[in-house]
Amino acid sequence: MRPKRNSTWKPTGQTLGSGGQGQVRLVTLDAPGSDGTQFAQKILRNSQSDQARTRFKQEIEALMELIDEPGIINVYDFSIEGEKKHYYVMDYHEGAKSLDKIIFSKSNPFHGNTLGSLGLFERIVQAIEVCSTNSRPIFHRDINPKNILFLEDGSIRLIDFGVCQFEDGQIITLYGEAVGARNYASPECEVGDVAGAYSDLYSAAKVLWSAITSRPAFPREDRVFNDMSMQKVFPEIPETWHLSHIFERTIRKDVQYRCQSASHVSFLITNIRRIIEGGFPPVEQTIDHCPSCGWSGGIIGNYSDPYQRFGVSDNRKPPVLHCTMCGFVFVRDYAVLNTFISNRMGFS
Repeated sequence: MRPKRNSTWKPTGQTLGSGGQGQVRLVTLDAPGSDGTQFAQKILRNSQSDQARTRFKQEIEALMELIDEPGIINVYDFSIEGEKKHYYVMDYHEGAKSLDKIIFSKSNPFHGNTLGSLGLFERIVQAIEVCSTNSRPIFHRDINPKNILFLEDGSIRLIDFGVCQFEDGQIITLYGEAVGARNYASPECEVGDVAGAYSDLYSAAKVLWSAITSRPAFPREDRVFNDMSMQKVFPEIPETWHLSHIFERTIRKDVQYRCQSASHVSFLITNIRRIIEGGFPPVEQTIDHCPSCGWSGGIIGNYSDPYQRFGVSDNRKPPVLHCTMCGFVFVRDYAVLNTFISNRMGFS
């Protein structure tokens, strides 16, 4: 039963969650003909603060603009100016859990699961795209595993838009408050600067890292490429290394080196999925792999007198290689390959 605005709500006595700014409890519609459907009601805790009330109002405003959008929690009812209790009522999904309860458990289904983790990340990115391409772009600014609801059917819902920002809108920050969850917030959100889609994509990529590793994310950016790179965390699962293509375009301190839009990240996801499903090795393993049969182990040797056949200038003479397994002959520019790998491993 879809409730109407200005409905009356009856608490069930069950609290679903509690945070610094609000409490979420289970309620039902208190009206004749109600079918007993349960909903979640978020109540503002600090209703005496003008800033808290203003920001709570903005959270409701943002969610009302995103009604029935995929990947976003639905809001049905909310308090009006002058009421003593400030609240809004949203969907309740029985069996749903916050993502942190899934990925930090012993039975994390995404651990070491590249395609599974990539699918989860894609759903988060799609929700970010819904927000950032709204008629008034909205930036969540606090994407982390606790603010992503994971439903039993595998879908997700972004929740808790308490620190969201409208594009070109006023940033409402409470006194003494750090915006965004520690270790997931982008650098600009940490200092209360203006955010963009690139800020939420930064945080989403750290959620991806946590999902596949079963570990809480790390502060700053360089560790995803150095002591916590996919190569070091999963040396025995090379297909996970392909995720570096995402990390190096999202988890960057400098905004100019990040993807600026969710659609750009979706393009990366599509490419990476194709590469993994096609069985292609990560770039780091291509030095001694045949691109035709995939064989490795030092069996690729120099091919004699190839230059006239390949039309390669004698001035350049890149190595022309011969796979003694399948007979494939190819040119590989090791300067380009080594530069790529060096830049990736030397990330700072």
